[in-house]
Amino acid sequence: AVSMHPSKPRSIDDLKALEPEVFGPILEWVVAQEIWRQSCIANQMPDFLNFWQTANHEIDFLLPIPNIWLEVKSGKEQVSNFLWFTKTLNNNQNLTVINQNKFEAQRIQGISLEDFLYSDLFV
Repeated sequence: AVSMHPSKPRSIDDLKALEPEVFGPILEWVVAQEIWRQSCIANQMPDFLNFWQTANHEIDFLLPIPNIWLEVKSGKEQVSNFLWFTKTLNNNQNLTVINQNKFEAQRIQGISLEDFLYSDLFV
């Protein structure tokens, strides 16, 4: 996922040295790459990866099959940063926040990138 990045990070130390605004998109690329990998294995390849956006909020990935909403953050997030989600969207939607903290609340969970990479999205 980082092979085409202009700063050419080649080690974990290189990645850790990146500013959060540079590292965040790299994490999104990793997640996108894993979504495509798993969707190909499941033979459920989307034509493109959807996102969701309003004037105030954005969700990085929306997978229609199954109904998965994913937000990717490079830092340590808190569930309180995403309470808007339960107020904005109907009760059928769940949000997974990939970040450095684990948390769980009504319809919102935080998981690590490692946990995401070990998950099976299309079961």
